[in-house]
Amino acid sequence: MFKKKVKANLGKFVQAKTKDGEIKGVLVPFRGKQMVENRSGIYDINEITDVTPTNTLGKDTLSYLRAVRRRHDIS
Repeated sequence: MFKKKVKANLGKFVQAKTKDGEIKGVLVPFRGKQMVENRSGIYDINEITDVTPTNTLGKDTLSYLRAVRRRHDIS
């Protein structure tokens, strides 16, 4: 079966496919493209597979999410 395509706004915590596998992180604009940033770097993505609601994130992840949004000027 084909999965329904997932859309996400910038600054959301997402799970995405890369050429090396799947990663979780914050969707950010970088070099004119949408990429995912997590604690170990910024990754080029092929597609977004899941979006995590902000109210279900833990305290540490939420503070990291806010820091990334501030760094990239995402409201």
